[in-house]
Formats: sequence, structure tokens, C-alpha cells
Amino acid sequence: MGIPVTIFDGGLLWPNGGIKGFFESCQSEHVEHASRPGLAQRRSSGWDLDSGPCWRLERAYTCEDTELTRLPSYKRVDGQFWCFWRPDGSKVGIVAADGNTVLSNSMSLSLPSGISAMDIVNAHSVAFGTYDGVHGMYDLGTNRVVYANTSFSQPITHVWCRVTADGGSVVTFSSHNTSISVVGLSGVRSETTFLRGGQPTLRPIESVDLNAAATKIAMCDARNVWVHELTSYTYQPVPGLFLQEGEFVVSLKFASTRDSLLVATSQRLLIYEPGTTYAVPVCNMRHGAVFEFFEEDSRIMVEQQHLYGTHMACFALDEHTSQWSQVGYSDVRAQFGIRKVHYFFALRSQLHVLSDSGNYSRFTSTEDY
Repeated sequence: MGIPVTIFDGGLLWPNGGIKGFFESCQSEHVEHASRPGLAQRRSSGWDLDSGPCWRLERAYTCEDTELTRLPSYKRVDGQFWCFWRPDGSKVGIVAADGNTVLSNSMSLSLPSGISAMDIVNAHSVAFGTYDGVHGMYDLGTNRVVYANTSFSQPITHVWCRVTADGGSVVTFSSHNTSISVVGLSGVRSETTFLRGGQPTLRPIESVDLNAAATKIAMCDARNVWVHELTSYTYQPVPGLFLQEGEFVVSLKFASTRDSLLVATSQRLLIYEPGTTYAVPVCNMRHGAVFEFFEEDSRIMVEQQHLYGTHMACFALDEHTSQWSQVGYSDVRAQFGIRKVHYFFALRSQLHVLSDSGNYSRFTSTEDY
């Protein structure tokens, strides 16, 4: 059963396209194929030329809107939705994996200003936090805000929604003082607490992420990564980063189906599996590059910008060597005119890519064996 077209205050749920009245221009649904890379390209990329599939991207949909490049955005961990918002609370959008979009766009929204973090609860609701330490949930359909019964003394830096068998929860966090609040989606609320033991560093927290089961929080400063167990409020360091001189940790990302943890440094992308003694390199990566788990965590996508091309590279785990290796890439600059990737989200079987010029595209991947 399809999703009906529903009018909201200032926006539309648009089943077969983008956001009516938000994207400046949209092209009709069609598929653009990236050609199979030639032998020289495959050799220079480090592929095994004699075995394995040839991976590539196909663009199924494209739109233009420059405002998207100026708006904060976030993807829910299970890949069902991503959202964007204006920090002043005057616009919120939810995009589903298939491109269906709910947009609330009005200066009369009841959201507070100073929104610092957001995640998606369902197809019409978001959880949010503010720089003033206020947090709660907002329904785009009814323009109704439900505030949590506690607030933070520091700006909220992260909001995560986790849907689980028992209903799920919204976890709100401030990396300024490691304060955390857990609100059950069923209505059960908890008081704001602090991670006991605080943070095992005097350096600023660089990145934080919550695992899919909402039982662990990974944090890092520039030199160290550690994982807090929320059930016991203890933490364990992530061993075996082997940082080189001048290399530092930049960001973290948990997988959506297990506790694998991607660790991005200023030079490399690593993956750490719980219980192992060191993090495994995935690839070399420039500082600030965009990366994501893809295809139910079986693949890792990495954006790679070079002098003459902008690539979306795909990595998979080699079962024989237990190492991650590149299985293909797509030169999105040459094939689709995307010169610089602003960000991308892996939603189920599609990649949602936004370029710095405001081009928004949805891609599917194929493999030629």
C-alpha cells in the first residue's frame, strides 16, 4: 500500500519524487549508468583484475536545491530515514529510503530555536536537542512538541533514536560534560545522568556515536578511542590504532546491525571489531572525507576526491584474508557531474548524495561478475 499525499503546513509528502516546493528543479525518474572502468583504471585502483565483481553506481533520480548544502542533516542508524533542519526551527524535512519526503516549512512551527542535533523517530516525527540544553520530540503532522522532563546544563551535541523490540528509546548526549538522558518511546522517562568515570582524557571530545542496540557509546579525542558500556557505565579503550606521527583521530561511526566501529583518522579509515586486539585498516583516506556503512554493513563506501576525479569507492571484507579491499568505484565527477561531495547517506540499498553545488541524487549499485 502506497503512502498517500498528505498536506502539511508548508510542505508535502510527495510519494514519487522529491520535496514539492523545496527542491528548485527536479528531473524525472530515469537511470544513468556509469561505464565499467577500463583496465588502466582498475589497475591503478589496486583491484584484483583476475577475480571478483566489477562494482558501479547507477543514478535513478536527481534534483537541485542549494539550500540543502547549508542545512544540518542526520541519518537514522537503521537506514530508513535521513533528516535536515534549519537551526532556528523554521524548517524540518524527513526523507525516507525510497525518496518519499515529509516537509514541515513554516515560520509558525512550534519548535524552539537553536537546534543543535536531531534524529528521526518515524516517518513524521523527530527527536531534537538545542544549544540551551532543551530536548524533546516534534510531530511534523500536528506541529506538536513534547519536551523531556529534564534539561541539560550544557549544549546538546547528539541525539539518537533507537527502535528496538521493546519499543526503543531516544538517547540525548552532551560531549561537553558527558551527560546523558534516555527517554523511552513508550513514554517511560529517565532522569539526566552522567557517565560515571567521566571521560578518560583531558582533551576535547572529537566524536561520539551510539551503537544500534543503545548499549554502548564510543568516544574519541585526537589520540584515543574508548567505548562506554551504558549498562555498567564502565569503559574500555580501543586498542591497536597505531597512529603515525602527525596522525590524529577525527570521527567514529558504528555499524547498523552489529558493534563494528569505523575509526576515521586524518590519514586512514580503520575498523575495529569488539574483542580484537587491533583495528584493521580499510583504506587511506584524506582528512574530512565522507564514509558510510552500506548494504546492511557488508560494504563500506568512501568518498575520494582527486585532482582529476571525484570517486565513490566501495570496500568489502575478503573472507579468505579477513581484510577489507576495494571492489570498485564510480567516478561521479566524470559520469554525473558531481565535482565535490558535500555528504552522502547510505539508506538501505540506495545512496543519497548531495554535492557542494546543491545537486541531490539517489544512486543504486550493481555488480558485474
